[in-house]
Amino acid sequence: MYSLPFILIIGRALLGIVFLVGFKYRILHSRFLLFFLIGAISDILDGLICRIYGSSHYPLTLSELDSFADGIFYFSSLAYLLFNLRKELLKSKSLLIIMICFQLLSWIFSFVKFGAFTSYHPISAKIWGILIILSVVEICIRKKSRLIIVMCLMGIICISEEICITYILPVKKDSVTSIFKAIKLANEYKSSKFAK
Repeated sequence: MYSLPFILIIGRALLGIVFLVGFKYRILHSRFLLFFLIGAISDILDGLICRIYGSSHYPLTLSELDSFADGIFYFSSLAYLLFNLRKELLKSKSLLIIMICFQLLSWIFSFVKFGAFTSYHPISAKIWGILIILSVVEICIRKKSRLIIVMCLMGIICISEEICITYILPVKKDSVTSIFKAIKLANEYKSSKFAK
Protein backbone atom coordinates (compact mmCIF):
# COMPACT_ATOMS: atom_id res chain seq x y z
CA MET A 1 0.00 0.00 0.00
CA TYR A 2 2.95 2.35 0.68
CA SER A 3 3.99 2.40 -3.00
CA LEU A 4 0.44 2.84 -4.37
CA PRO A 5 0.51 6.69 -4.45
CA PHE A 6 3.75 6.56 -6.46
CA ILE A 7 2.18 4.11 -8.93
CA LEU A 8 -0.94 6.28 -9.29
CA ILE A 9 1.13 9.44 -9.84
CA ILE A 10 3.38 7.81 -12.46
CA GLY A 11 0.34 6.26 -14.18
CA ARG A 12 -1.37 9.66 -14.36
CA ALA A 13 1.70 11.29 -15.89
CA LEU A 14 1.93 8.46 -18.45
CA LEU A 15 -1.74 8.93 -19.36
CA GLY A 16 -1.01 12.60 -20.03
CA ILE A 17 1.84 11.60 -22.35
CA VAL A 18 -0.53 9.18 -24.14
CA PHE A 19 -2.96 12.08 -24.71
CA LEU A 20 -0.18 14.23 -26.17
CA VAL A 21 1.20 11.50 -28.41
CA GLY A 22 -2.12 10.03 -29.49
CA PHE A 23 -4.39 13.06 -29.82
CA LYS A 24 -4.47 12.69 -33.64
CA TYR A 25 -5.30 9.00 -33.67
CA ARG A 26 -8.89 7.87 -33.95
CA ILE A 27 -8.32 4.89 -31.61
CA LEU A 28 -8.09 7.26 -28.63
CA HIS A 29 -11.23 9.29 -29.40
CA SER A 30 -13.77 6.79 -28.11
CA ARG A 31 -11.64 6.06 -25.03
CA PHE A 32 -10.49 9.56 -24.06
CA LEU A 33 -13.23 10.16 -21.47
CA LEU A 34 -12.63 6.76 -19.86
CA PHE A 35 -8.85 7.37 -19.67
CA PHE A 36 -9.43 10.90 -18.38
CA LEU A 37 -11.72 9.63 -15.60
CA ILE A 38 -9.16 6.95 -14.64
CA GLY A 39 -6.48 9.66 -14.38
CA ALA A 40 -8.78 11.99 -12.40
CA ILE A 41 -9.76 9.20 -9.99
CA SER A 42 -6.06 8.36 -9.49
CA ASP A 43 -5.52 12.02 -8.55
CA ILE A 44 -8.20 11.76 -5.86
CA LEU A 45 -7.00 8.36 -4.61
CA ASP A 46 -3.32 9.24 -4.13
CA GLY A 47 -4.32 12.19 -1.92
CA LEU A 48 -6.73 10.04 0.10
CA ILE A 49 -4.12 7.33 0.66
CA CYS A 50 -1.57 9.89 1.85
CA ARG A 51 -4.09 11.42 4.24
CA ILE A 52 -5.17 8.01 5.61
CA TYR A 53 -1.60 6.82 6.18
CA GLY A 54 -0.31 10.27 7.13
CA SER A 55 1.73 12.39 4.76
CA SER A 56 4.69 12.20 7.17
CA HIS A 57 5.19 8.56 6.05
CA TYR A 58 5.96 9.78 2.52
CA PRO A 59 8.94 11.82 1.33
CA LEU A 60 8.37 15.51 0.58
CA THR A 61 9.15 14.81 -3.08
CA LEU A 62 5.85 12.90 -3.37
CA SER A 63 3.92 16.17 -3.16
CA GLU A 64 6.12 17.70 -5.88
CA LEU A 65 5.78 14.59 -8.07
CA ASP A 66 2.00 14.75 -7.62
CA SER A 67 1.90 18.39 -8.78
CA PHE A 68 4.18 17.59 -11.72
CA ALA A 69 1.99 14.63 -12.78
CA ASP A 70 -1.14 16.78 -12.41
CA GLY A 71 0.40 19.43 -14.66
CA ILE A 72 1.24 16.89 -17.36
CA PHE A 73 -2.11 15.11 -17.13
CA TYR A 74 -4.45 18.12 -17.04
CA PHE A 75 -2.58 20.25 -19.57
CA SER A 76 -2.33 17.24 -21.92
CA SER A 77 -6.08 16.73 -21.51
CA LEU A 78 -6.63 20.38 -22.40
CA ALA A 79 -4.37 20.03 -25.46
CA TYR A 80 -6.30 16.93 -26.54
CA LEU A 81 -9.64 18.72 -26.18
CA LEU A 82 -8.33 21.82 -27.99
CA PHE A 83 -7.33 19.66 -30.93
CA ASN A 84 -10.52 17.58 -31.04
CA LEU A 85 -13.23 19.90 -29.66
CA ARG A 86 -11.67 23.24 -30.55
CA LYS A 87 -14.91 24.99 -31.53
CA GLU A 88 -16.48 24.72 -28.08
CA LEU A 89 -13.30 25.49 -26.13
CA LEU A 90 -12.53 28.56 -28.23
CA LYS A 91 -15.74 30.14 -27.00
CA SER A 92 -13.95 30.49 -23.64
CA LYS A 93 -10.48 31.12 -25.08
CA SER A 94 -9.92 34.42 -23.24
CA LEU A 95 -10.52 32.81 -19.84
CA LEU A 96 -8.47 29.74 -20.79
CA ILE A 97 -5.54 31.94 -21.87
CA ILE A 98 -5.76 33.99 -18.65
CA MET A 99 -5.88 30.80 -16.55
CA ILE A 100 -2.85 29.31 -18.35
CA CYS A 101 -0.93 32.61 -18.01
CA PHE A 102 -1.71 32.71 -14.28
CA GLN A 103 -0.42 29.14 -13.92
CA LEU A 104 2.81 30.00 -15.76
CA LEU A 105 3.20 33.12 -13.61
CA SER A 106 2.72 31.04 -10.45
CA TRP A 107 5.40 28.54 -11.53
CA ILE A 108 7.86 31.32 -12.50
CA PHE A 109 7.26 33.24 -9.26
CA SER A 110 7.77 30.16 -7.07
CA PHE A 111 10.92 29.21 -8.98
CA VAL A 112 12.34 32.75 -8.73
CA LYS A 113 11.56 33.01 -4.98
CA PHE A 114 12.41 29.49 -3.81
CA GLY A 115 14.48 28.03 -6.66
CA ALA A 116 11.89 25.24 -6.95
CA PHE A 117 8.28 24.67 -7.93
CA THR A 118 5.73 24.61 -5.13
CA SER A 119 2.91 22.17 -4.46
CA TYR A 120 0.50 23.67 -1.95
CA HIS A 121 -2.68 21.69 -2.71
CA PRO A 122 -4.99 24.37 -1.25
CA ILE A 123 -8.65 23.63 -0.56
CA SER A 124 -9.60 25.78 -3.58
CA ALA A 125 -7.66 23.33 -5.77
CA LYS A 126 -10.05 20.53 -4.73
CA ILE A 127 -13.03 22.59 -5.93
CA TRP A 128 -11.17 23.46 -9.14
CA GLY A 129 -10.35 19.77 -9.69
CA ILE A 130 -14.01 18.76 -9.35
CA LEU A 131 -15.02 21.49 -11.83
CA ILE A 132 -12.34 20.34 -14.29
CA ILE A 133 -13.68 16.77 -14.16
CA LEU A 134 -17.31 17.89 -14.58
CA SER A 135 -16.39 20.26 -17.45
CA VAL A 136 -14.50 17.55 -19.35
CA VAL A 137 -17.32 15.03 -18.86
CA GLU A 138 -19.89 17.59 -20.05
CA ILE A 139 -17.87 18.66 -23.09
CA CYS A 140 -17.13 15.06 -24.12
CA ILE A 141 -20.75 13.94 -23.82
CA ARG A 142 -22.66 17.06 -24.93
CA LYS A 143 -19.94 18.51 -27.22
CA LYS A 144 -20.53 21.81 -25.43
CA SER A 145 -20.06 23.06 -21.90
CA ARG A 146 -21.64 25.63 -19.65
CA LEU A 147 -19.34 24.72 -16.76
CA ILE A 148 -16.10 25.67 -18.53
CA ILE A 149 -16.46 29.37 -17.64
CA VAL A 150 -17.00 28.52 -13.95
CA MET A 151 -14.06 26.10 -14.09
CA CYS A 152 -11.74 28.75 -15.58
CA LEU A 153 -12.80 31.35 -13.01
CA MET A 154 -12.21 28.86 -10.18
CA GLY A 155 -8.81 28.04 -11.69
CA ILE A 156 -7.86 31.72 -11.72
CA ILE A 157 -8.98 32.07 -8.07
CA CYS A 158 -7.05 28.95 -7.03
CA ILE A 159 -3.85 29.96 -8.83
CA SER A 160 -4.13 33.51 -7.43
CA GLU A 161 -4.32 31.99 -3.95
CA GLU A 162 -1.18 29.94 -4.68
CA ILE A 163 0.66 33.09 -5.85
CA CYS A 164 -0.37 34.84 -2.60
CA ILE A 165 0.84 31.85 -0.54
CA THR A 166 4.20 31.99 -2.33
CA TYR A 167 4.41 35.72 -1.60
CA ILE A 168 3.57 35.24 2.11
CA LEU A 169 5.85 32.28 2.90
CA PRO A 170 9.43 33.19 3.78
CA VAL A 171 10.66 29.65 2.95
CA LYS A 172 9.33 26.87 0.71
CA LYS A 173 6.67 24.65 2.27
CA ASP A 174 4.45 21.97 0.74
CA SER A 175 0.77 21.26 1.36
CA VAL A 176 -0.26 24.73 2.57
CA THR A 177 -4.05 24.55 2.44
CA SER A 178 -4.92 28.27 2.51
CA ILE A 179 -3.64 31.84 2.74
CA PHE A 180 -4.49 31.77 6.48
CA LYS A 181 -2.26 28.71 6.97
CA ALA A 182 0.51 30.51 5.05
CA ILE A 183 0.20 33.56 7.34
CA LYS A 184 0.35 31.27 10.41
CA LEU A 185 3.46 29.49 9.07
CA ALA A 186 5.13 32.82 8.22
CA ASN A 187 4.45 34.14 11.74
CA GLU A 188 5.80 30.94 13.31
CA TYR A 189 8.93 31.21 11.17
CA LYS A 190 9.46 34.85 12.19
CA SER A 191 8.89 34.02 15.87
CA SER A 192 11.39 31.15 15.79
CA LYS A 193 13.96 33.37 14.07
CA PHE A 194 13.39 36.15 16.59
CA ALA A 195 13.75 33.65 19.48
CA LYS A 196 17.20 32.68 18.21
